[in-house]
Amino acid sequence: MLKSEAANLHPALLNDCFFDPAVAKCLRGAPTTSATARTNRCEPFRCTNASSPPSTALWQDEHARVDELLKAARAMPQPSGWC
Repeated sequence: MLKSEAANLHPALLNDCFFDPAVAKCLRGAPTTSATARTNRCEPFRCTNASSPPSTALWQDEHARVDELLKAARAMPQPSGWC
């Protein structure tokens, strides 16, 4: 039993996914041939595939890290007549 369950387990930093493509929120808008978990598009509070997320502190730390990265990012250059 564990062997079959582990085949569908996708561990991640903020949550784990027991991937079932029939109900996966991460596959919305993906090509119909796609049948793998897309952890970068995970909606852990909406998807039944996601396991219970870790502590709120981990989510808050990650949010703060992303905020800092966005503040440090340079602005994208404006297009200059090439389109």
